[in-house]
Amino acid sequence: MDFSSSLLLHGLLALLYSARATGTGYVENILENDTVCGLVNNLNVISLEDESALVIKTGPTIQRWTGEREFNCRFILTSPLEFGAFAVVQRMSFRRNAQGDCIDYVQFRHTEEKISIGDIINIKIRSPETWGPKICGNIRDRDDYHDFEFDKNTRDDELIRNSFIDHRGLIEFKIHLRNKSLDDDEELHFEIVFTLYRECDGDNGMWKSCGSRTCIYERFFHDGKLNCPYKDCKDESGCRPTTALGASAGLFNSTVGIKITAGLLIVLSVYFAFSWLLGCRGPRSFQVSVRSAEIQRVQHLEATTVPRESSATTHSSGACCKDRSPPLYDSLFPS
Repeated sequence: MDFSSSLLLHGLLALLYSARATGTGYVENILENDTVCGLVNNLNVISLEDESALVIKTGPTIQRWTGEREFNCRFILTSPLEFGAFAVVQRMSFRRNAQGDCIDYVQFRHTEEKISIGDIINIKIRSPETWGPKICGNIRDRDDYHDFEFDKNTRDDELIRNSFIDHRGLIEFKIHLRNKSLDDDEELHFEIVFTLYRECDGDNGMWKSCGSRTCIYERFFHDGKLNCPYKDCKDESGCRPTTALGASAGLFNSTVGIKITAGLLIVLSVYFAFSWLLGCRGPRSFQVSVRSAEIQRVQHLEATTVPRESSATTHSSGACCKDRSPPLYDSLFPS
C-alpha cells in the first residue's frame, strides 16, 4: 500500500470514528474534528435532523492537552422549523485557578433568528445575545450529588444546571482551553448532548413528554443519557442531581442512590440492633457464665474431697462404736 492510499484509509477511519450513529438515534462527533472545531473554519454550523440527537465529546488530543497554544472553538447548532433544542452537559473536567476562576470553560448563547425561504434557513434578522456564564469544574460520570438538585416536589419546568434551551432550535456554543499544560493530577474531558424537542400536543405519536409541555423522541428515554434539562428528569426515571466546582453540575442516577441509601440503612439497623442485644444481654450472659464456672469448680472440689470425708466419717464411726461397747447384763438386771 503506497503512502497516498494509506493516508486516505486513515482519513476514512478517522471520519468514521469522529461522526457515527450509535444505533439509538445519536450521532457522535469528536470535538477536535474539522466538522466541529476545525482549524480552517472559524464558525461551523451543525444541523440536527428530525428524531435525532448529537453527542460531542473530547478526543485524545484534548485529553492529552499539551498547552502549546490556546484552543478556541465556536459552532452553531441548527434544527428544523417547529423544533427547539436542548443542550445538557453530561460530564466535564475543566480547570480552575486558585481564585476559583475558570481556566478552561464552555459557554452558550441564543443565536440569530431564522426564517425559511425554500430550503434556505438561518437568515439573520437580529444580532445574537450575550454569552451566558462560563461553565467549568468537575462533573464526574453520574457520581456527584447535591440535595438542592433533587426534589420530588420540584416543578417540571425547573432547569438543572449545565443545561441550555433554545425554543427556536438555534444554539451557539463556545469552548476555550488555555495554553497551559496539564499537571500530573489534572485531566481534560467533556461530553455534551444536543436533543431536538417539540411542543407536546394531543397526539404525540412516537414523541414522549419530558417536562414543561416538551416532547422528545421516545427512543431517547432510559438510554443512560440525560436529554431533558428539567429537574424531574423523566427521560431517565427521575432526576440525577448534579454538582461541579462552580456553575455546573454532574449527573447521578437517583435509583442507584436510593439503593445505596437503603443498603446503608439496613446495615446501620443491623449494627444498632446487634449493639443493643450485646448491651442488654451481654452482662447477664457473662454473669451466667461466671456462675456456671463457679458451680463447676465447686462440683469438682466436692468430687475430689468426698473420698476423704467418707473415710474420715467411717473411721470416726468405727472408733465411736469401738469405744462405746454395750453394757453388761448384770448392770441391766441386778439380782
